[in-house]
Amino acid sequence: MSIADRKAREKERRRTDILNAAEKHFFSKGYDNVSFEDIAQEVELNRATIYLYFKNKESLYLAIVLRAVRQLLSVTKERLANCGDSYHKIDAMGYSYLYYARVYPDYFKAYREFQTGRFDAVGAIDAAEDFAEIASAQKEYFNLWFDTFASGKFAGAIKSNVDPQFAAVLMMSAIENVAEMRPALMGALEARGVNSHAFVWADFRSFIYDLIGHPEKSQAFKPF
Repeated sequence: MSIADRKAREKERRRTDILNAAEKHFFSKGYDNVSFEDIAQEVELNRATIYLYFKNKESLYLAIVLRAVRQLLSVTKERLANCGDSYHKIDAMGYSYLYYARVYPDYFKAYREFQTGRFDAVGAIDAAEDFAEIASAQKEYFNLWFDTFASGKFAGAIKSNVDPQFAAVLMMSAIENVAEMRPALMGALEARGVNSHAFVWADFRSFIYDLIGHPEKSQAFKPF
């Protein structure tokens, strides 16, 4: 291994160490309660060294958001790969997002915070490469939804009077809100004798199957 290769590997290892430390602090304390000093102490580096890798706290957070959206893509593609017909693929898209939100709650929270637009300005300026990769990954994820519904329409898995793009956007929006259901709404369901977790896998999925015209409304997958 050449000296240049060794230095490149060492640089990448240090960057990963910084990211892992930052992830630990951001997830345990919340973005606003973490400083560069916290991260520097965790990896036993001075702040000046961290600035060699990340311009500011925002750019560091965006690198973690990139990890988050890559994980979402990975979970979704893995689920889709095991599906056969269009009904199962559409079901898998929704299932994957809910699974992601439950199994990777910290990544889910980071990604949702990014979606508010809070980091758009700084990302485009100080973390342009990561910001562009996040946008590319998001586009790929959205296209999975659109392509899944479009193929479902072609295969006759969606009612003839339903626009597949509209259906995809509606389901994406609904799934996102169900994944982070407000405590007050969860409480309202529980007060009526409805288990909020069961709601997702019964009433909500029944609604989705009505939308796409599923003939049986059967659960393609068991709840996680």
